[in-house]
Amino acid sequence: MDDNICRGKTQPQELWNRIKQESGYAGEDIDFVSFWVKHFKPNLQVHKLIKDVSRNHPVGLLTNIYPGVYPKAVETGNIPDLPYAFVLQSCDTGFVKPEKQIYELAQEMSGQKPSDILLIDDNSTFIAPAQEMGWKTYIFNTINPDTSVASLRNGFAL
Repeated sequence: MDDNICRGKTQPQELWNRIKQESGYAGEDIDFVSFWVKHFKPNLQVHKLIKDVSRNHPVGLLTNIYPGVYPKAVETGNIPDLPYAFVLQSCDTGFVKPEKQIYELAQEMSGQKPSDILLIDDNSTFIAPAQEMGWKTYIFNTINPDTSVASLRNGFAL
């Protein structure tokens, strides 16, 4: 079901309805997207990195995401509110990472040569298609974000 939500084929609220039904939950109803976003924990060091990078480089977002999550995440400060070069949400395309089509769309939207694109992701499965297309890639370590941020700032002259 998660894959279908990320593809925009199923609404997130349907997941909540299924959870209620399968668990026998009879309590208060919730707006699943608001509930989901409320439990995000932003990494402010990463936010600062993205803001700093965006001063000299175009920054785009390529994300597997549920419909409605992105605007709420920006509104709540969980995603930095920046003038992104593009925002490509899987739920708007019908494709999800690691499918090649979503990377092709991102490359087209970026207007950049493959060798000028840097994809930062915490999932090595999502990195592989970008590498095959000639993108630079970096696997972000979510367990030790300080090291990843420092490495990105030093290694890529960001």
